[in-house]
Amino acid sequence: MSNFFDIAFSPAALRQQTEAGSFEAYERMRARMGDQVDLGPREREFIAGRDSFYLATVTADGWPYVQHRGGPKGFVKLLSASSFAIADMSGNRQYVTLGNSATSPRASLFFMDYPGRRRLKLFAEIEIADRDFAVREQLVEPAAMDRVERSMIFHLRGFDWNCPKYITPRWTREELAEMA
Repeated sequence: MSNFFDIAFSPAALRQQTEAGSFEAYERMRARMGDQVDLGPREREFIAGRDSFYLATVTADGWPYVQHRGGPKGFVKLLSASSFAIADMSGNRQYVTLGNSATSPRASLFFMDYPGRRRLKLFAEIEIADRDFAVREQLVEPAAMDRVERSMIFHLRGFDWNCPKYITPRWTREELAEMA
């Protein structure tokens, strides 16, 4: 079992925390949070309400690669308390994330709520489901099936809610219209 801190806090990060005086606070937080192998109701509701997220993978040479994924609210489908999936739609055909996941399935995801100044960070492993049409049917409406190249299933390894201090609020046109 692991949690977000076990994955994120390398020995070098722990040394920096010790030098900066934040190590004890994070150790208390780690003890309080325990292993995070399942998304709770708060996390599931947050993910289901997002219309985009940022996805980071690493090239075989160790270079980080970040991309934005978006769709209608709810395009990220929760499969279980520890897995979720998206339909990987045809796009620019660069296949960088697909290639990176073939070398290492490890990924980092950021789900943002700009108006609410909330951010959920996750570590997951990507499973590519090229031919699993049953999963695809759970992810998109039948009219969109011809644009789906594959499904990406994310298996949770840890998560953390991040400090809202420096999140600049932004609103979509839809959100602004709802406020008017």
